[in-house]
Amino acid sequence: MNRSILPLTILVIATILTAGVAAAQDGRWLIGLDGLSSHVEDNDEEDNISIEEQAGGAALQVGYRFSPSFMLRVYGGGANHPTSDPNIEIRFIGSLLEGVYLFGDGHAFRPYLFGGIGGFKLESQQDALLFAVEGAGISFGGGAHYLVSGSVSLHGSVRLEAVNWNKASVTYSGPGGDIAMEAPVEDSGFASKVTFGVAFWL
Repeated sequence: MNRSILPLTILVIATILTAGVAAAQDGRWLIGLDGLSSHVEDNDEEDNISIEEQAGGAALQVGYRFSPSFMLRVYGGGANHPTSDPNIEIRFIGSLLEGVYLFGDGHAFRPYLFGGIGGFKLESQQDALLFAVEGAGISFGGGAHYLVSGSVSLHGSVRLEAVNWNKASVTYSGPGGDIAMEAPVEDSGFASKVTFGVAFWL
């Protein structure tokens, strides 16, 4: 992700979140459980190990609806992507704070748009070594809730995520404890997810 865009993105999201909080009228909690299909961009590593682009996973969202149209939520999810080496899997995980604008107040079908910021990680466990790459990023996309009762909705969404990878690490877990080494990196990447699940409004 272009570093010059990140401060403006953060400012826009912060403005949306502040406006939503200021418009608070009725409070209601949301807890959602999702299954997801994760897609990462094509890659070809120098050591001839490539990540399979498509994988299944799961996600959890916990939100608070400040008004009929605005919700603030924490969204976390992950997927294990197989690689061309059958002994190696790459886990792609992210945790984000997102602002959600809901349409269709008073209707069973409630589409929405969202945007957020957070952290992402790619990690792979190989015997006693844990390899990881971390970075900050943004998310945006849209979805919909369909209320099947006053407190339960079916949920689906499409998510796009842009990540600026900035740190790589290797951790060795031995009898004497953990030994870790870190190094800065400068790279970026994109991912997308399609999610389906159920949400409970409390």
